[in-house]
Amino acid sequence: MFAPCQPLAPFIDSYYVLEGNPWEGYQRVKLTPSGTSGLVVQYGDRLQLENDHHRNELLSESFVFGQLRKYVFLEACGGLKVLGVHFKPTGFYRLFGIPMAPYTDRAVDAELVLGGGATYLAGRVCDAGEAAARVAVVEEFLMRFLGKGPAVESIIDQAVQLILSARGNLSICGLAQSLRVGCRTLERKFRAEVGILPKLFASIIRFNAMLRVRQTAHNSWLDAAYAGGYCDQSHLIRQVKLFCGEAPSQLLTGDTDDLPTLIQHSYHHHLSGF
Repeated sequence: MFAPCQPLAPFIDSYYVLEGNPWEGYQRVKLTPSGTSGLVVQYGDRLQLENDHHRNELLSESFVFGQLRKYVFLEACGGLKVLGVHFKPTGFYRLFGIPMAPYTDRAVDAELVLGGGATYLAGRVCDAGEAAARVAVVEEFLMRFLGKGPAVESIIDQAVQLILSARGNLSICGLAQSLRVGCRTLERKFRAEVGILPKLFASIIRFNAMLRVRQTAHNSWLDAAYAGGYCDQSHLIRQVKLFCGEAPSQLLTGDTDDLPTLIQHSYHHHLSGF
């Protein structure tokens, strides 16, 4: 992981560089919702994304991905070389001024979203050599967009922080009241700036917080679910099926390492401080 430079820190959470096979033999891996969006540059063999009709889509060398509302599959075909940018929940919107809703559940050619220069990123990143130099190439590209978007924090930034602080356990109507805004206005603005509705974002954060409790505290799955605020078993079952596509019995007796990820990045490290 690499931290962003100071001018980009309000928008970007981190960068990562992956080379080789981080999945230790996996070729087809599951991505689950994590509350993040980002930019990925491939300078090796290209990944394929399995769509709803089980047909594989070859991903562009540089692509933008939006929020996931349910699990999807990626297939690695050969030598993996990837540089990824993880944006803060509102970071993409604030840096580029581009509404995020059209990119939810999608991976789109970066040239179509960000315009000139994105097509050449993969070649420049490949030629850069070391990981830090590769990150510097992408940062140079991103710096061109400073001042293009609404850089001043909005009410949605406040909403995101409150959701993260509560680990997703809060009422969205209560959240709207605390921010002195109507529920529909909050939903409309949240969908534009984050890409999904606040209720779903809170559910994703809550679910990933529960997974963190299980992984770091070595609690049983049922204890972790209770600690995450899942007092209603039917609610937990629905969430497991939606986000992971598995029967609850499989997840509750398994290990999160069974779900290796690449462009997925949950806000676990943010949550750990609360």
